[in-house]
Amino acid sequence: GRGLYLVVSQAKAREGQGAASLNKSWILRWGTNGSNSMGLGRLTDVSLAEARSRAEELRSQIRRGIDPRKHEQDHKAEEQAKLGGYTVREAAEAFIATHRDGWRNEKHGDQWVNTLKTYVFPTLGDVVCADITPDQVRETLAPIWKTKHETASRVRGRLEKVLDWAAVTEHRNTANPARLKGVQEILLGSDKWQKDVVHHASMPASELPKFWKQLESKSGISSQALKLTILTACRTNEVTMARWDEIDMDAAIWTVPGERMKAGKQHRVPLSAPAMRVLKEMKQVANGDYVFWSDRSKKTGHISNMAMLTLLQKNMGLDCYTVHGFRSTFRDWVAESHGLDSEVAEHALAHQLTDKVVAAYLRTDFME
Repeated sequence: GRGLYLVVSQAKAREGQGAASLNKSWILRWGTNGSNSMGLGRLTDVSLAEARSRAEELRSQIRRGIDPRKHEQDHKAEEQAKLGGYTVREAAEAFIATHRDGWRNEKHGDQWVNTLKTYVFPTLGDVVCADITPDQVRETLAPIWKTKHETASRVRGRLEKVLDWAAVTEHRNTANPARLKGVQEILLGSDKWQKDVVHHASMPASELPKFWKQLESKSGISSQALKLTILTACRTNEVTMARWDEIDMDAAIWTVPGERMKAGKQHRVPLSAPAMRVLKEMKQVANGDYVFWSDRSKKTGHISNMAMLTLLQKNMGLDCYTVHGFRSTFRDWVAESHGLDSEVAEHALAHQLTDKVVAAYLRTDFME
């Protein structure tokens, strides 16, 4: 009625599917002899009551001299314009907010924010996602591509993810200009010029006993944290964020939860007598949930990930070494002094076994 029709047509029969089905959809006709028409949806999606209501809205527009087809096209264009107006900064903030909870730790999220603020936002932050060009990406990365290549690679990867998010959410409809192949091989050139990877500087195992005497002469929470780091061969953030509820003082076992481990898996650490002495001393001055607490850090409540490095390099004058390097010291000590199977040392370091088949069958963590 009043120009609203249910149009029924026979669909094309598909081979092997029997008789063809019927297509049923709503249409509104208006003008001389129904010369103008507009579809309102299929019967399976739009009920008779909904079709009548929508038809009345369109007839109201027609009475006011508005072409409902052009009106709908303009509305879609406005919506698309709003989407297209999303800037790189806005897209990045939305991407980070969506994914932050799934990232390994708070530090990883902070690194995302800081690298984008430092290297992307100054040049691209206020540019609309849909307008980003390969040349703009090149100009953003070129200043650090050779001087800070590792950082530049991470920035490129993060920008690529942000623009992928923009494409999926319909804020961009052209190829991603931050893709590795285009940026590296075409715009910025090959990275074969890079020097060999420089690993964390590590102290030779033979020098550790002498250094240990120096370390024991130091007081303070940072020195205690560094002792436990060396004695357990753990990573910096695993130690700085250690909580008392992770440590079984009776069994002398520290269980680091998976969300704080690089591999995302829970890691059990056997605590030697010297390691237990460190923990017992910290227990006497315990102040909250964290083993290595800090009044300075109101945000986290524990010492920063730079505390031990500052002690080692600035306080003790050993700027040729790093905290992470003590893991390498441990690995060399095991190989040179004890001849244990490599799997034992790799488990102690919480490394993933490179042979996936072996890893699938080898379930023990060699605690004994």
